[in-house]
Amino acid sequence: MDLHQYEKVLGFDARVMWLPKDILWDERRLETFAWRKDTLRIFSTDEIVWPRLLNGFVSGPEAEITWEGPKEPEVWIGPNSPIWSNLEELEQYLNGYSQPFPGLVWIVGITCVAEPSVMAGAKFGLHLGDSQPATIHPNWTFLGYDISDGGHLSGLTNCGCPRDQAQPHWAADLNDNHLFQSRDVANECRQFIDEQVPEHSPFLICGLYKIKEF
Repeated sequence: MDLHQYEKVLGFDARVMWLPKDILWDERRLETFAWRKDTLRIFSTDEIVWPRLLNGFVSGPEAEITWEGPKEPEVWIGPNSPIWSNLEELEQYLNGYSQPFPGLVWIVGITCVAEPSVMAGAKFGLHLGDSQPATIHPNWTFLGYDISDGGHLSGLTNCGCPRDQAQPHWAADLNDNHLFQSRDVANECRQFIDEQVPEHSPFLICGLYKIKEF
């Protein structure tokens, strides 16, 4: 099956890049949730795994980490909130913040491989086709594929799926962002995670793309 035809832009977000991996991931968390411990970073659609700038906080292994910066706006940002539907509006909102950010921020695009048989069983009402821009731009940098439910929770790095039951080539396909390089391998793993965490199934293949630095 050619899954490429089903990949649709879901929306956009601002993600924290100044917190090093060892601040967010101690050995216990790596052992429980990571399929590879040696990756440079662990990225995800899941804000608990890859913190969102506009949250202003994330729960670390030792304590909650907080920072000053722009907060969630009290306006409509799109049907897949907290993911923004309009890239330009997100950038305008961040540009309107008068103080420097605590550190480097990436603007990312998030996609969903909306294969019809999978989407038919989705428990969450994801809205596709409303984003601006609506297609993946060739200048965006592909970061990899996560396996997430419709609420952006990651089955790959936030559900504790047993590694000992996984196929060896799945972990081998994870890149230095702890995301799948291959859409087909991600689809194999997605079906496994559906079986392991049925209360969140069906999981979806979600792409992450770096758009720009702030």
